[in-house]
Amino acid sequence: MLSEGKWLYFMGSDDRLYNSNTLHEILFTIAQNKHDIIYGDVYSSRFNGRYNGEFGYLKILSQNICHQAIFYKKTVFKNIGLFNLRYKSHADWDHNMHWLLSPII
Repeated sequence: MLSEGKWLYFMGSDDRLYNSNTLHEILFTIAQNKHDIIYGDVYSSRFNGRYNGEFGYLKILSQNICHQAIFYKKTVFKNIGLFNLRYKSHADWDHNMHWLLSPII
């Protein structure tokens, strides 16, 4: 893995953070918690507003967490593995199912 930071975030070229305080809020959350993954909602006209709350075992089987809403501790990729690039689409969904359903995360 080529990244050097402790946390990873995947942002598309046409994405933007919700407001100027978003990264500050994420850093505060990271400092206050020992979670390996932090995710939230995405606001987009594509979803007619806010998408999509807390995910659990059943929800992840039918809906994906937007990659723009997830901050991963780098160790997640060491423990779970990288995105499976055999999937032309939904490699992030496959990866999200693995970490959400994993007993080690």
